[in-house]
Amino acid sequence: MGERSTFNVQRRTSRERTVRRAAPYIRGASGKVNVVLVGFVVSVGVLIGLVVILMRGGGKGAKTGEPLMVYCAAGLREPMQAVADEYGKEFGVEVRCSFGASQAELVTLERAGNADIYLPADESYVEMARGKGLVEVVMPVAVMRPVLGVKKGNAFSIKSIDDLIAKKDFRLGQANPDAAAIGKVCRDALTKAGKWEAVRAKTVVFTGTVNEVANAVKVGSIDGGFIWDALLKQYADLEGVEMPELKDVSSRVAVVVLKTSRNGVEARKFARYLAAKDRGLKQFERFGFKVVEGDLWSARPELRLMSGAMLRPAIEETISDFERREGVSVVRVYNGCGILVAAMRAGDRPDAYFACDQSFMQQVSDLFLDAVDVSQNQLVILVHKGNPKGIHSLKDLGQKDLKVGVGHEKQCALGVLTKE
Repeated sequence: MGERSTFNVQRRTSRERTVRRAAPYIRGASGKVNVVLVGFVVSVGVLIGLVVILMRGGGKGAKTGEPLMVYCAAGLREPMQAVADEYGKEFGVEVRCSFGASQAELVTLERAGNADIYLPADESYVEMARGKGLVEVVMPVAVMRPVLGVKKGNAFSIKSIDDLIAKKDFRLGQANPDAAAIGKVCRDALTKAGKWEAVRAKTVVFTGTVNEVANAVKVGSIDGGFIWDALLKQYADLEGVEMPELKDVSSRVAVVVLKTSRNGVEARKFARYLAAKDRGLKQFERFGFKVVEGDLWSARPELRLMSGAMLRPAIEETISDFERREGVSVVRVYNGCGILVAAMRAGDRPDAYFACDQSFMQQVSDLFLDAVDVSQNQLVILVHKGNPKGIHSLKDLGQKDLKVGVGHEKQCALGVLTKE
């Protein structure tokens, strides 16, 4: 008959940061009954935010007593160190930080082979780490923009890149674009604007980090240099000039939990702490960063999952694995998909939804992120062993004195398919 149905899990958009991305992992169960194939195909899928997940690298438990190793961009030093100190006091866990250019820190952590956390100054380095197979979890932290840092008063009256190039006595400094995020994003933007070669020729020094550029402007060894706007609060003697050529440029800062972590549970906990609006993000905001919304901190977050009851045997073990790996609690609500949809339409809002049929997913698709298909099952007629009634097709169900059980035509996916 060609009827298709999809099992899906969906997650709510408002909890995207808390619910982890993960690979499909479904376990089935075999029964002691005979079945008769009747031509229906049931397609099993998942939209995941939570539930059909894990069993990937980085699921290692925390080893108590071992410090967390954090590799961080130099421009994020002040808030990062403050978060590390605060976390250590609250939980008694030592957090060791290495600070340097984003590219250099990526190379260092890759060689170390036991890094827990990576915090670069631009998302392009997250993608580099992902390309190397190092990324386990990513959580957004803040947004920064490049400006021209000069001493207060802007003695050279610089207002644009053209002004900067035209001022013969103006000494420009930059962070190395092959190592530091600020240098890389400025080079990319100015190359696109056709002004990079002139700016490079104007540059009198290339430093290792953005902090070195800011310090050089502060002591007067250069007249100006490209820095992040977030650094201005840390350098009271400087002001930032917004360059028209860089007005559309921004860098997204995110904390990365690495697959090389030997303290997987603790590393995830620290990352959640750093990205929490009432914990780590408060420190970033205090130091002048424009932070993302973030979630409220919870030592053990609680997620709520609604799922079709028939899926329970397949997903329980995976959910338990997820709870252990992520340090969270998952409240399960199992019932017929029709009943669950009615509850959601009445105002109930789970963090994730695992549906037994695509039609029930579509009825609440506006509440969730996009669904992801997982697998396909054959729809069958279940009979007693040996098939004593000789049932081989739907037509055979019309036999006299035959007792037939079906799913409710509105409350469960199987009933809907049977009716159709």
